[in-house]
Amino acid sequence: YACLMAGYTLANAGTVIVHALAHVIGARTHTPHGICNTVGLLPLMRFFAARVPERVAGLASALGVTDTVMGDRARAQAAVEQMQALVASVHLPVRLRDIHVDHDDLPDIARITAGSKRLMSQSPAQASEAELVAMLEEIY
Repeated sequence: YACLMAGYTLANAGTVIVHALAHVIGARTHTPHGICNTVGLLPLMRFFAARVPERVAGLASALGVTDTVMGDRARAQAAVEQMQALVASVHLPVRLRDIHVDHDDLPDIARITAGSKRLMSQSPAQASEAELVAMLEEIY
């Protein structure tokens, strides 16, 4: 049932940059897709929080942020912090090296991801290949 609901979600909402990254990383490392998404989630949330804070701020309430007086930037930052705490609480990998990504592959991963237009078409902000490399370096 959960897989069916996830399929409905993807079919209707599309995917964003983290999903494209997860495809490339998972294909290289044979790491489960959900783990690859988790590794890329926090840097992408920070990227979106800086570029489109109003979109990330919309997640704040769902993540337990109760202060509705904060502006979009503060709510977006609070949402990122809540997600970081959630990811830490379930003890999943958050570094590329933890899932056996070779550091020398980062530019190639960024290049392939940048070319995955279909998987990134719904991203609220687009990242250049150089920005993708920087995100990958951040989580290496």
